[in-house]
Amino acid sequence: MVERTVNDDNPELGNCLIDLDTGKVLSPANDLKLEDVVQIWSDHQTATKTVRFHWVETRFHWVETRKTGVKHDCVLWLGDGPHVRSESIPIRDSTVRNDSLTRAGLAVSAFNGKRNSYYTAATGPNDHHRGILFDAKVYDELVNYNLRAVILCYRPMLVVRSQWSANKDGIVEHDATLRIVEHDAMFSGRRCVVVESTSDAPGNITDRYWVDVSRGGLILKHVQASRERVAARLTIEYNITPDLGWVPASWNARFERQTATQAGFRSQLESM
Repeated sequence: MVERTVNDDNPELGNCLIDLDTGKVLSPANDLKLEDVVQIWSDHQTATKTVRFHWVETRFHWVETRKTGVKHDCVLWLGDGPHVRSESIPIRDSTVRNDSLTRAGLAVSAFNGKRNSYYTAATGPNDHHRGILFDAKVYDELVNYNLRAVILCYRPMLVVRSQWSANKDGIVEHDATLRIVEHDAMFSGRRCVVVESTSDAPGNITDRYWVDVSRGGLILKHVQASRERVAARLTIEYNITPDLGWVPASWNARFERQTATQAGFRSQLESM
């Protein structure tokens, strides 16, 4: 565990990051290096080999549902290594009119390190089941903000080290360059380091992550911009647990367009 501390007995240490397991002083907070943050993320990623998350998510599509949210029951498994599986199914609500969000059925995606697979269930007598398999180097759903809060917590290096674009052959991964752009940013009452990610992906995409290093590198906020215009915002709140330490308890996403916010979702952890 890593914690930020102010050392009154030794002014030379000042506001530092301390590894509570070893007592090692990582660096003064204002002098924190990118490799320190990456090491914290890597250690946290290695510490949790497998995890299963179950949450309820309220999805909004402002244009179609006029700000009426549709609840979805979601599960995400993160396996040892590259193995990932996710499931999502809408929770039927007779008060919500029949639009594309409520018509959707069970959706399953998985990645085994070499191949992505997708399955969507039939939603009525005139519909049919669909499935697709394709070889890939990365889990196709890493671009999915519905899963990103959990992945950023337990597999942050899968996300922050890459950016993605799409072409006729599917998702293309671009290696990203990381740098610290702010050492002492405040968000939600916490002092954070802001890490920026850029690559050669089309659209001049910039990702910024607000990192609470004093709580083991938790990412509290993620903002993605394209051509200097904000496209998506994700904020995450955490609770402490005896077995897993800090876990995402709730998260919110908003997706922006030139005129107004067009869609978004709220998620609340149900079980692990």
